[in-house]
Amino acid sequence: MQIGEMAERAGATTRAIRYYEQVGLIGPASRTDGGFRLYNEADLDRVRLIHTLQELGLSLAEIRCVVVAREGWGTGAQAAPELRRILEEQIRRARAEAARFHRLEEELRLALTLVDGCKECPEGPWGRPCPSCPNWTERSEVPLPIRGLV
Repeated sequence: MQIGEMAERAGATTRAIRYYEQVGLIGPASRTDGGFRLYNEADLDRVRLIHTLQELGLSLAEIRCVVVAREGWGTGAQAAPELRRILEEQIRRARAEAARFHRLEEELRLALTLVDGCKECPEGPWGRPCPSCPNWTERSEVPLPIRGLV
C-alpha cells in the first residue's frame, strides 16, 4: 500500500509516517520504480501502535523502547517488566497533570468569584485590588488567572 492509504488506515498523517521512517521507528519503505513508498501490513500495525502510544502520552523515546523491545519479546513474561515500567511512568505523569489541572480549576473558580463581585462595583476599571472590596481584602493573594489584570 502507498503512504496515503497507510496514513488513512492508521489514523496518522503522511508527514508523521515519513518522520517515523526518518527517525527509525519504522523501517525504510520499499519503493516503486517511480519512487513511491510501499508499505505492508506489518508496517501498518507498527504505525498504529506508535500512534496509539503517542495518544497515551508516551514520548518518541519511550515509543522507540517499546517498538524495539517488542520485536525481542517472545513471551508475556519477557515483555511485562518493561511494559509495567512504562505504564507506571504514564500513571505518574497522568496524576501530576491531573493535579495541575485541578489547581488551575481552583484558581479559575476563585477568579470567577472575584470577578462576579466586581459586577456592581462603582469604582471603575481595575487598576489594583480594591481596598474597600470584601472580595479582595479577604484574599491574601490575587488568583493567578487575573494577576495580570489588576
